[in-house]
Amino acid sequence: MIVTAYGADVRFIEQRRATEFSRSGAFLESGGGLLLGALLFSTTTGILAALGVYHVTGSNGWAVMLGTVPGFILAGFSAALSRGAPPQAPENTRIPVVRERQGKPQLLRT
Repeated sequence: MIVTAYGADVRFIEQRRATEFSRSGAFLESGGGLLLGALLFSTTTGILAALGVYHVTGSNGWAVMLGTVPGFILAGFSAALSRGAPPQAPENTRIPVVRERQGKPQLLRT
């Protein structure tokens, strides 16, 4: 649903093709993102463990950890949509924007 909403936003509001969902380079970019995320997570955890803040007290089976994956995927799509689509809309469209300058509202055409 989120991907459909983003695709509709890009097509009708920004009036362009959603090349973000193309397959060319997707494997390389996804792999790079996963690798960078794992590296940042491991570095942060390592620093906290070295400072004595992080302690491993137990573990669960793989089934418990795999059960959290859909939530992380949904959170990632939600973050991408909320951070990517709304801030671009006023800049990339022909929708009039009203801004207040010196106490007076002015209509700015983009």
